[in-house]
Amino acid sequence: MTLLDKTSIKRVLIFTAVLVMCFVLGACGKKDKEKEVSTEPDAKITEGVSDNGADSDSVEGEADDSQKNGEEELYVYVTKDNSVGLGKYEGLTYTLIDTSVTQEQIDETMAETLEYFQSIMEIDELTDDVIAEFYDGYETVEDLKAAYSQIIEQNNIAEAQLMYQEEILNQIVENSDVFVDLTDEAAKCYSSLVTHYNVQAVAANMTFDEYITDVLGMTDDTWEEEIAEDAATLTYRHAVLLAIAEAENITISDAEYESKVGEYMDYYGYDNLKLFEKEYTKEYIITNMLEDSALEHVMSTAISADNF
Repeated sequence: MTLLDKTSIKRVLIFTAVLVMCFVLGACGKKDKEKEVSTEPDAKITEGVSDNGADSDSVEGEADDSQKNGEEELYVYVTKDNSVGLGKYEGLTYTLIDTSVTQEQIDETMAETLEYFQSIMEIDELTDDVIAEFYDGYETVEDLKAAYSQIIEQNNIAEAQLMYQEEILNQIVENSDVFVDLTDEAAKCYSSLVTHYNVQAVAANMTFDEYITDVLGMTDDTWEEEIAEDAATLTYRHAVLLAIAEAENITISDAEYESKVGEYMDYYGYDNLKLFEKEYTKEYIITNMLEDSALEHVMSTAISADNF
């Protein structure tokens, strides 16, 4: 599944952030302190989760040599649980994105600023006097435009980096033979995503439906199916990244854990390590760190291709 179109950029950011920072941490076992949220996957989960590879995720096991009443010999088949046959994952190319700030982006931001001021005061246009009065350190409209330009450029770069990761991860999964139990693993991930989005909605002072529509850009009719598809995709990527970590002998030492865990605590709003480890467990956090490190390794070898 490709999420590279501009109309779904907000969803790309959240989707990849979930992969990078919280596939394991996500919302698995996390209790929302502000209100109760539903974590049970809807019965339609089996409709939305792809069963790609389902026909090839079993291998022939040891044969049962016994024969009964002249019946044909019986064979036992065992499922390959979360196994990965890695294809190429180093030196992959991604499409370079123009991150320069456009006049359209500046105009849109300034229009939103004007709209805000018009909601609190009678004003027809932004003037130097308004800027000087309400913005410390800025004297003119051009000063504000310059500041916005820097912020927009930083956002463009951040969005491009996430899209590069998206493109590379798609290639890795396509190049590899990934066998996972989607019925089980993707359903768990689906529940985790639903809980994660519920928590994010609370943090944004929005209802779940508002968050799905306004932030994720999904409709009421399609969000469930799309989240289920995301769960399947994340499940495959989870398996691939851990396989890369194993192939590259990537480990998380005690010292690395201690130096990195603070970043994860900050991301999820924790200031107490014991409480953080109690809710997520140290093992889950380390697994998440392994995935992050594997992704960093892959991106460090990726090659940009000038496409504009």
